[in-house]
Amino acid sequence: MENLSERKFISTEIIALVCGISAIAFAPILIKISSAELGANAIMFHRFWVATLVLGVWNRIDRQPEEIPEEGTTELQSKMRENWSLLLGAGIADAACMVSWAWSIE
Repeated sequence: MENLSERKFISTEIIALVCGISAIAFAPILIKISSAELGANAIMFHRFWVATLVLGVWNRIDRQPEEIPEEGTTELQSKMRENWSLLLGAGIADAACMVSWAWSIE
């Protein structure tokens, strides 16, 4: 019985992996097709806008109340600031990479 549940879990992972690989593989083709009507900056803007909308809705659905301990809030706040700055830096680098990638395809 345990093997059946493991197989089902693995097959779900494989299906998700194939969907992700397909989305990445078709991205340059779809960018090339859409570049006939839009520029690279507009294409990337719309991709980020749709992703922000989808992830924002997903975050609201999946949100659970957070419990913050009262002791050591300064350490927690400094860690949160550090994490946000790292996240912001990674987001800016990713956006620059995707825009330059769309320019090169166009």
